[in-house]
Amino acid sequence: MFCSVDYGSYSSAVLPYSLDFLPEEQFEEAPVPEKVRSTKYFRSTYTKEGKSAEEKVRKQTRLAAAAPNNRRNLEGCFSSEESPQLRLDPSVKIAFDNSQSWQDGRAGLAIKQGRSDEDVGCYKRIDIEIEGQSYRADFYAIFDGHGDKNYCSFYLELHFPLAIQRYLSDAAELNEDTITQAITMATKDMEEATVEKLGGTTATCALKIEDKIYVINVGDSRAILVKEGEVCQLTEDADLASERFLRALNNMGREVVICDGIPRVDGRLAMARDIGNEFVSAQPKITRISLDAVHSPEEGLLSYHERDYLVFASDGIWDVMSNDDVAQAIRVFSKEERSAEVLAQLLVQEARDKWEGLHFPEGFIDDISALIVKLGSKK
Repeated sequence: MFCSVDYGSYSSAVLPYSLDFLPEEQFEEAPVPEKVRSTKYFRSTYTKEGKSAEEKVRKQTRLAAAAPNNRRNLEGCFSSEESPQLRLDPSVKIAFDNSQSWQDGRAGLAIKQGRSDEDVGCYKRIDIEIEGQSYRADFYAIFDGHGDKNYCSFYLELHFPLAIQRYLSDAAELNEDTITQAITMATKDMEEATVEKLGGTTATCALKIEDKIYVINVGDSRAILVKEGEVCQLTEDADLASERFLRALNNMGREVVICDGIPRVDGRLAMARDIGNEFVSAQPKITRISLDAVHSPEEGLLSYHERDYLVFASDGIWDVMSNDDVAQAIRVFSKEERSAEVLAQLLVQEARDKWEGLHFPEGFIDDISALIVKLGSKK
């Protein structure tokens, strides 16, 4: 299920999507409350009237770069001011539930499942043909499923890149408008295909086309760019403490209820957005980084260079490590020539050590996944 697949041989004939490949009897039908469903609230256009895609991408990039750069506070365990010391053990000592290497070691994945066992990661190559011109795109993703035994996350792994490929191939040209619109419509397709079932998934992905990388986020997984001497956050966590995300929930008639000390939408989900659950929006946030370009985070312009690192991870890492912790770990581990897969393994192991030190009741440890990409040229 996690293999790299060349999707160039696929055609749009496989769409519309279905969940026929999954055992239907495993699903439980989700209740539909008398409130606005996420599919009704979903905006089919990336931009609102009067705004350009360039303006919106830069605004979202600016907001993501300015997002809080600290770990989430696990109440009763440690505060954000009391940073547990990093061990930074350079040797891999644990077994992983999934570990993969792609692109000659420049991209790699490591997953150590916890009690939920619902994290999925992937790399896909997408070939696009527009007016006789061929383009290659690289798709990287982390999906953190919840409440459905991985069905939504597996479904997105298989179909999300296919949907993006189809919409881009139908475009007249590749530009900010067509790329962001393709991502938006592909996300809508994923929501419509999974919303009738109980459960959902986060989606934190990147679409690399030539020298630009578009980072897509729905939910509370996170992506960061690790540069020499700097770390840039590329996504906003769909945090229930955020006024911007709460405004969208209020428009849908939803409310945040505290359950056992944890804020949850309608008492059910501990994040403001996901794909699959009908009671929260799946509208994606899209940011962008460009190769060897102007770097001005306060203007929504982020640049990457040779030997920078792109890091995607589920909340199993961000609940116990800050952006700076992760960046420090990557810099230390990459001093020796290691593949991206080994870097991901070491990062997941570091987070696992933190969880084991928290002493949760019954030894609870969250699913932990990381996908790392060594950035560089257009190749």
